[in-house]
Amino acid sequence: MLLAANGDDDLQRWLGDSPVSRIVYEAIGPYHGAFECTLASRLPLVKVNPLQARRFAQARGSRAKTDRVDARMLAQMGQAFDLQPDRPMDETAHELKELQIERTALVKDRTRLLNRIKTQTLALTP
Repeated sequence: MLLAANGDDDLQRWLGDSPVSRIVYEAIGPYHGAFECTLASRLPLVKVNPLQARRFAQARGSRAKTDRVDARMLAQMGQAFDLQPDRPMDETAHELKELQIERTALVKDRTRLLNRIKTQTLALTP
């Protein structure tokens, strides 16, 4: 689920006043970070690994891959394993995690470039 600028308000309206024990979602791409930052302090969020969610769906016999089927399976997974909401990450921890991810990417780039230099034969491409 992607939240637009006012998507969190739309989600709150959709949930209404009914009590929510957990909202299970997959950590996919860059989008879950904004989702977590916006809603973690207000809603009981449970982040699951996409591969584990897919394996759960396969174990339940589901081969379909649609948003509606995924949402149902994530809800069933949360209930079957009694998944507990994650603790909200404070702003500093979120920033440190983002910096660590960036550092990892830079180290990989550096390694790739150093390995590539070893195989270059033209003087033009040092």
